[in-house]
Amino acid sequence: MGITKLELRKYILDIIAIPYPDENVGDTDDSVVLADEFGFGEGDYLDIILELKFQHGLIVKNPDYSKFTTLGATVDYIYDQLYIAS
Repeated sequence: MGITKLELRKYILDIIAIPYPDENVGDTDDSVVLADEFGFGEGDYLDIILELKFQHGLIVKNPDYSKFTTLGATVDYIYDQLYIAS
């Protein structure tokens, strides 16, 4: 069973929304720089990776956090690096 980029994007936005319950992060444009919009740093990207694993069984091995710039770039990078846990 695979996952689409659209599903992955929704999962990532759901994770981003956890510390921002009063904001509608679902409307976040793919060109938004996560560090600028949400103050994200490497620890926040690690949280996304861990939540994807624990909530959805999605594993990103050896993530390169420098690729996590915009929302769109983050989705594309993670999608290309995914391993589905059995």
